[in-house]
Amino acid sequence: MARPSPQSHMSTSPASHTAIDIDILGPYHFISHVSLKEDGAYNCNNAAMRYFIDKNAPSSNQNTQNSSPNTGTRTSLQDRVRRIQNRRPFRWFNHPEHLDSIVAGCLSAGHLEEHLLRSNVILTWRGILTRIFLGESVTLHVSLIAGILFMEEEDPKPKWRARQYALGNAIGMAFEDAYTHSDPIVTNSNAARGTQSFYNKGRVGHTDTDTQWGNVVFRSLGDLNLIFCGEVDAVRDPGPDNINTNLLDHRVELKCTSSDGRKKPWPRWHMQSHLLGVPEIFIGYRNDDHDIVRTEIVYTEDIKPKKFEDDIERGYRVLSSLRERLSTEQQGDGMKVSDKSDSDLQNAMIGLNLSLNRPRHEPGDTTRDTGRLTSDDCIWKVTIKKWSFDAVEQLNAADAQNVKKRREDPSRPIERIGIIPKAFVDAIRASVKGDVS
Repeated sequence: MARPSPQSHMSTSPASHTAIDIDILGPYHFISHVSLKEDGAYNCNNAAMRYFIDKNAPSSNQNTQNSSPNTGTRTSLQDRVRRIQNRRPFRWFNHPEHLDSIVAGCLSAGHLEEHLLRSNVILTWRGILTRIFLGESVTLHVSLIAGILFMEEEDPKPKWRARQYALGNAIGMAFEDAYTHSDPIVTNSNAARGTQSFYNKGRVGHTDTDTQWGNVVFRSLGDLNLIFCGEVDAVRDPGPDNINTNLLDHRVELKCTSSDGRKKPWPRWHMQSHLLGVPEIFIGYRNDDHDIVRTEIVYTEDIKPKKFEDDIERGYRVLSSLRERLSTEQQGDGMKVSDKSDSDLQNAMIGLNLSLNRPRHEPGDTTRDTGRLTSDDCIWKVTIKKWSFDAVEQLNAADAQNVKKRREDPSRPIERIGIIPKAFVDAIRASVKGDVS
């Protein structure tokens, strides 16, 4: 039986939840590829896309639907792990990323009215949403600009630098390197037919081991509109009979875990893949010598937890509450839109009120707290835990500047409004044809 396309799948909230009478999590809509380098550079293309190699799969049925483990030939990760741990990580390894590549992906895709210019937009990373939906703790820096709530993770130690890849990181990287390839694998059937490999269709450039392939997608969440990006490990060849298929339907997440029988993080694995619409997960089980002793393919929707819809609705409520709180402050006591306003975004972008948690003024700081802001160049700090948040604190000018520059190359400074590059905000302004809500 053919499995449903992830693009046609829609999860709904439980019938007992009558407060929301619409499908709470809509289907995903692809916006853009992004290729992310370890040093923070990015391009809005799929050059970093990697290709899945199922070394141990039975030749008669690679894509088994019964999720039974495969105990074929062992694959050793020892040499790969050793080489990775002998490399020093780049400066920003394990530091939270800015949102620049996500906004750039939206702008490069065009048709902003279909995603970025909708009402009640929240733009963030897939990892942040995963933690919020699962009730885990995450501290964020947020900016509300033009009605768009931008959320990135706080970097508590921006000057810290890893001296070596941790063993867990090295094993994960080695596993992905062993079961993916940077160049397309041309099958015998393709060669015989004289056709281009499936993987080369629409691909730009080449990839290397220091890049990640990300997908920027849009999903509605109740009356909210989510835009987020997450890394995708690989795509698999759909076979010669499906040469014209959508590559998004053949994406694969790779997970490496111990073979000692410990409980697997199924809810996290499901949430990560489900949010992006990735249909399957390839799992490698390793022994203490870093050998992959067996592999398994599971389908994302086959491991959906019973409380998945409850978690999604709880996440909706905390995101909606946070957005409503900031929006109310902005539209209530903050700077008002001029009566002479035209439909340009510049007049729609109003300041945030300081009454939530006013920044502390340091000695010698000549800034005076008037209870109002004259621009939206502000950053808020908020911690979400167990589907709720307590305090919302606006950073003072010095702390906000440190957040803006935490990953900056001094030779190429980036001017920001809040946590977003000013050039991107200007581009959004130029695209707006009416008031932004």
